[in-house]
Amino acid sequence: MRVLEAADLARDLSLVLVVEGSPRAAAHILAQRYPQVLCEPAGARVAIGPRETPEGILSYCRQHRIGVRASRVVSRSLEEAAVATLQEAGTR
Repeated sequence: MRVLEAADLARDLSLVLVVEGSPRAAAHILAQRYPQVLCEPAGARVAIGPRETPEGILSYCRQHRIGVRASRVVSRSLEEAAVATLQEAGTR
């Protein structure tokens, strides 16, 4: 088992989406495909895992008719990264 340092966790990225329509509905659709989705006031935040890219997430949005007005890649908070790491460890 690899021990992660705080700096390793803070490097994890997520894609913040500003959506048209209901942020809750968009987060619900995204959560069907992506394990780490947070509903935000204007949209959703999707964790970018080792097999995902921002382009792939945006393509998924287009396929499922989620209107995206803006997007940006941000570093996940230390708390978000720690939770994601614990969840991934629990699925192994």
